[in-house]
Amino acid sequence: MENLATILACALVLLILLAVALALAAPAGPASGGAGLAGCALTAGALAACALAACALAGAAPAPAPSARVMGGGPGGLFARLRAMKGGPRRRVLDRAHHFYNTVGRGFGREGVRLASTGPPGDAATLAAMRVAWAARQRARGPAPPRASCEERGAARVADIPGYLSRVRAPARRAGFKYLDVGSSEGCITAALAAALSLPKSQAVACDVVGQAPNTAFEFVLADGRSLPFADGEFGLVSMFMSAHHFADARQMFAEAFRVSAPGAFLLLREHGRADEASALYYDLVHAFYETTQGDESTPEQFAAKYSMGRFAHYRTIGEWVRLATDAGFEAVDEGAPRDDNFDSVYALFRRPD
Repeated sequence: MENLATILACALVLLILLAVALALAAPAGPASGGAGLAGCALTAGALAACALAACALAGAAPAPAPSARVMGGGPGGLFARLRAMKGGPRRRVLDRAHHFYNTVGRGFGREGVRLASTGPPGDAATLAAMRVAWAARQRARGPAPPRASCEERGAARVADIPGYLSRVRAPARRAGFKYLDVGSSEGCITAALAAALSLPKSQAVACDVVGQAPNTAFEFVLADGRSLPFADGEFGLVSMFMSAHHFADARQMFAEAFRVSAPGAFLLLREHGRADEASALYYDLVHAFYETTQGDESTPEQFAAKYSMGRFAHYRTIGEWVRLATDAGFEAVDEGAPRDDNFDSVYALFRRPD
C-alpha cells in the first residue's frame, strides 16, 4: 500500500510538471512554432525524467525478485567465480565452505578455504592442490574415520521421510506395484527404500547415465539423461534424490517421470533448497570436494572440463521445483522447507491424479 501511494503521488506530480512545461514552451507566433515545440519537448522530457528519478529514489519501483534458478558451471571455472565474488556473498560462501570442510574433512577448513580463495589459477590446478593437501593432512593425522557406508546413507534418507513412506506403503502392497529411482548413483537409497517398502528386486528399478555393478536389491537400467526407457504408467513410485539439479532439461525429465507414473502414483523429490548465487557456488564447491578430493569419482581435469561446459547443475528454489512437477501434471501433496544441513536439503511429495 505504501508503494501504491508513492506511485500515485509521483504520477500526480508528473502531470503537473508536464502541464507547466507545456505552458512555458508555448510558441509566441507562427515563426517560432518549431522552436516552441522543441522547447516543449525538451522541457517536458527533462522535468519528467527528474520526476521519475525522484519516484525511483522514493522507492516506488519494487526491487526485482530473486532468481528462482541459478546455473552452476560455465566458462572461467568454479574458483575463478569464487575469487571474483565480492562482499557479503563471498563471505557467506567461504564461511559455509569452511564449516563443510571442517565437518567432513577433519579440520580441513582453513586449508581448504585458502586453496579455494587464493590457490593456483584454474579449476584443475586448484583441485589437484587441494587433493595433495588433503592427502598430506590424512597422513599427518592418521587414517580418517570411514565414511558412512552405502547402507547407512540409504537408511538416513529413509529415516528422513517416515510421513511420506506411510502414504506409499499401502499402494506398495498391491500386485504390479513398481518403484523407480531416477539418478540413482550407487543405488544406496534405491536399496534402502525398496527394503523399507518390502519390495523384491523385480519391483525396484534404478536408472542413471553411469553404469552400475549388479545389485541384489534392484534392477539397473542405463538411461541417456533425456528420457526414461520405460513404458507409460509402469511405476507406482518415482524418486529423485539430489539428482534433478543435474538434469540438462528438467522440464522434459519431469514430463518423463509423469509419463512412466501410473494413475495415483507418487513422485518423491529431495533437492538443494536454495538458488541464490552464493548458495549455488557453495553447492558446487561441495560437489567438487566429494568428486575429486574426498572421493575419486572424477580427476581434477575431468571435473574442470565438465564444469567449464556450463551445464553442471541447475539449482532452483522449492517453489520452482514444485512448479516443474505440477506443470508436468503432478499434484503437490507436501513441500518442506530447506533444512539446516550442509546441503539445504528439502523434500517434496507429489501425486499423479487418478
